[in-house]
Amino acid sequence: MSDKFTKLIGAKAQVKSASSKKKSDAPVINLSSDLSDELDALIEAKATVKSAQALQKKAEAKLIEHAKNVQDSDGLNGRYAGTYELVGENHRSKFISSDRFTVSQDSEVHEAIADVVGQDNLDKVVSEELTVQLRPEVFKDPAKQDLLVSLLGDKFDELFETTIKYSATKDLKGRIYGLVKNDADKLEEVRALLPQYKPSIR
Repeated sequence: MSDKFTKLIGAKAQVKSASSKKKSDAPVINLSSDLSDELDALIEAKATVKSAQALQKKAEAKLIEHAKNVQDSDGLNGRYAGTYELVGENHRSKFISSDRFTVSQDSEVHEAIADVVGQDNLDKVVSEELTVQLRPEVFKDPAKQDLLVSLLGDKFDELFETTIKYSATKDLKGRIYGLVKNDADKLEEVRALLPQYKPSIR
């Protein structure tokens, strides 16, 4: 990097504003002795869960690898099974293989699959589903909407299926208090009608 460029950047650089809230800027809730004990119990339980999840992940990986190898061997010998019972000295469980696959949208990958399984068998591996979607700008441009209506008229329903999906508006969690006029009863009514995802303590 040249000295002139470095000096130019340094001259134009601005100190980053401290306006963005940090975690330490959050309002504080001082807990009673009882709730402080609950917080201690929660943090300790989370640590225990984290440790147990690590052990679970390690054991699961070894068991899945072994079961998958057996499944592959059986499958290649014409005895495919999607579910196996794993029987140990003290416990038993089931290995269940998923029928969900990640399918690339790249045609070159499809060609590579066809090279392996044969072009005639590609449709047994990858299914094609055609969807038609209106461009987002159509919903904002009356001229485009009029054009669509003039082209399709009352045939629209014969060609298109319309669905509407609703979602909460952005930043509703803070704005909702003002919308209910800071009325606690109204807030509970809205929450009953529009349940908010459970908050987390991290």
